[in-house]
Amino acid sequence: MKKIFVIIGAVVLFAGIFLFAVFREKGNTPLIYSDNTDRVILTTEGREFTLRDLAFYIGFQEKKVDEQAQIYDPEHPANYWNTHTNGKFLKVLALESAMDMMLHDWYYSKMAEEEGLTLNEEEKELASDAATDYVSDLGEQGLKALGISEEEVNDTCKTIALSEKYIQGLSEASGRDTAVFECGGIAWDEEKEKLKLRYDEELKRRIPMGKITLEY
Repeated sequence: MKKIFVIIGAVVLFAGIFLFAVFREKGNTPLIYSDNTDRVILTTEGREFTLRDLAFYIGFQEKKVDEQAQIYDPEHPANYWNTHTNGKFLKVLALESAMDMMLHDWYYSKMAEEEGLTLNEEEKELASDAATDYVSDLGEQGLKALGISEEEVNDTCKTIALSEKYIQGLSEASGRDTAVFECGGIAWDEEKEKLKLRYDEELKRRIPMGKITLEY
């Protein structure tokens, strides 16, 4: 009888280990970005950001890093994404940079709107031109992979333009260089600290950075 209980216990233990491995593997499986755009990746006090909100910046970062990858290893550019910088894979840093840019542009454009700052016609036209260039660089397949439309790209470019306009005003009013308000700048890091950011770490791990709009 004792032997039977030992066998049953071993089977249960094995089954538990097996199920744990299955669920863990499932949790690390790269997701199809365009099928998950409504999922929340980042939460602040009073605002949730989805993969749709992040999509523009994912495309921007993939294009930017790809240009470096083509120089690093023209025959196998995908290898560049797995290089290490400051103790992290480059693909992880690129994703973190994309999220930081998204948050930064949202924050300062919101501040601009609260103060009644808007874009003039010339600035809107420049933002529209930037959106056209973005769409041209990514192509129809790139937009499809990100799950966003040309209209959404245009809206994001306007958000970026408004953020930049507000930062320029901050720089002039404070006498500080605009760089301190940009991503990586001291002033932005101080503001970001107040937002009490919460990330979905599991979802972050499943974003296949370098493989969403790019095909090597």
